[in-house]
Amino acid sequence: MKKTFFVVFVLICCSSFSQIKIRKEKVEEVHKVKIAQIDSLYPMTKLSQSPQYRKYIGLKLFLKPASQKYKVSSSELTPDIRKINKKESEISEKDYLKIVNPKKTRYGFAGPSDLEYIDFVEYAGKYFTILNIFTEKRRSTEGYKSIVKVDFSDETKKDARYRYLKIILKEENTNELFIWSLRADGLNGERDPFLLTTYYGKHEQICNKTPKFVALKNKYDLVDITNGNKISLKKGDTITCKGFELVDLKEFRFLQPRYIFSTKNNAELMVEARKLVFNYKYATFGDYVSLEEYNRKMELKKMAAEERAKRKEEERLKREKEQKELKNSLVKKYGSKYGKLIFESKVVIGMTKEMCTDAWGSPSDVNKMISKHTVLEQWVYPGFNYLYFDKTGKLTTIQNF
Repeated sequence: MKKTFFVVFVLICCSSFSQIKIRKEKVEEVHKVKIAQIDSLYPMTKLSQSPQYRKYIGLKLFLKPASQKYKVSSSELTPDIRKINKKESEISEKDYLKIVNPKKTRYGFAGPSDLEYIDFVEYAGKYFTILNIFTEKRRSTEGYKSIVKVDFSDETKKDARYRYLKIILKEENTNELFIWSLRADGLNGERDPFLLTTYYGKHEQICNKTPKFVALKNKYDLVDITNGNKISLKKGDTITCKGFELVDLKEFRFLQPRYIFSTKNNAELMVEARKLVFNYKYATFGDYVSLEEYNRKMELKKMAAEERAKRKEEERLKREKEQKELKNSLVKKYGSKYGKLIFESKVVIGMTKEMCTDAWGSPSDVNKMISKHTVLEQWVYPGFNYLYFDKTGKLTTIQNF
């Protein structure tokens, strides 16, 4: 029942399409093809737990055209994508296991004779469906098995990271089969030859529905892609999304998906999807936030500031009321002259011990000096301040240093 539901879900998701756009430069061809949309902000990438790779089964991949600007180094490995020279109806589960588990010989591994490396130019711009993903458990001698059937209960995060994957693909129009072999930590979205169509569809949808973004910081290292001139943005500047397209960059072997934004001065700039944030909670990880989220955050900040000001005013009024009540009580208790002085924390000759305690608080130490004709009591306060009282309890001397 679960498998039936999954197939129905994939078919429903694949029924809505959008177009992948490749940015035109001079006479470059624009590829306009329909892709399925499933809610996904992230490209196909390495996952912390191997069972999570099962979610990719049934999704579509777009083979990105090669860059015309990138220079391939002699030491660089070509992505291992091979064509299976058999029809899907002719291959059983055992056949797949033989394909993903080549026999070991004295010269290395000998793969099946019905596999051949593909010509990237021939298949660029085409769509492929992920039929299955095979993997092998680390330190296991059982070989590759379908990821749906492997038990990962004893797997660690390190095991998942260094796991090898063999992904079975079917070309959308010809139904030809292919196998893409790679290590799990080699999935990074940008350098991969394939683009997850759900990822492209989601960001194209964002560009159409939430076209305006706000700069979260000052940006001085930007380039106008229409003329190569340097441009800058200030924090709070608004930019408008014109599209989400594949562009040719000299740093990457395959075309890369980028947002194309226009500024208020009609300059155009490219922005990576990972530079955008859609929740202000993660603003420190991006350069731009959607205008809708920015306005929501500003409104929350305004409300928070008003609430703080309100609480501050209430506290001020409360303190004023308490101080007024204290002053009135001291005046009522000691009279207008002494009451006002005590309220201002002042002491004068003639005050009683109780008055001084209300004005300065309790002393840190008390000393008594007794002579033949007199008795003096010394109150010690911090900061070398001293009060002296006679035997009647009246303040006779104030000593400060």
